[in-house]
Amino acid sequence: MQRNLRILTSKTPAQILDDLLQRFDQNEIQTDIAEDSMNLSIQTMLKQHQRLNLEQFVNGIEIQDNDNEIQVIIDNADKIQYGAKSIQEWYEYYLTQEIQKVPDYQIKQLDEQFGRPYFSYHIGSWEIDIVISMNPEL
Repeated sequence: MQRNLRILTSKTPAQILDDLLQRFDQNEIQTDIAEDSMNLSIQTMLKQHQRLNLEQFVNGIEIQDNDNEIQVIIDNADKIQYGAKSIQEWYEYYLTQEIQKVPDYQIKQLDEQFGRPYFSYHIGSWEIDIVISMNPEL
């Protein structure tokens, strides 16, 4: 019994870059889809509580077919167009959105002994009490 096995050849970074540039050379409809996909990925990344570096950003947008492409994408982020922008421009856009992001403070319960909620980004950081008093003589 003979099996046909495909021999895996490792590509050089230049060959991987050429493949990426051909893959992302898109028409107008594909460009719009790529931009929508990238905007959705960035919105998802903005929900995380940490700022991502370029490598984490490239992993998060998931445009690579295999792990060998990740380093090539990072090294050539200013050359590779995805949608109407380069990967570097998308990363800079992510950073500007990250800086403008308003932290989401949520109400968290204190221990039962206090019995009132507090607003905090980190547990135990600070507490906001609102006191309303009324003058019965008015």
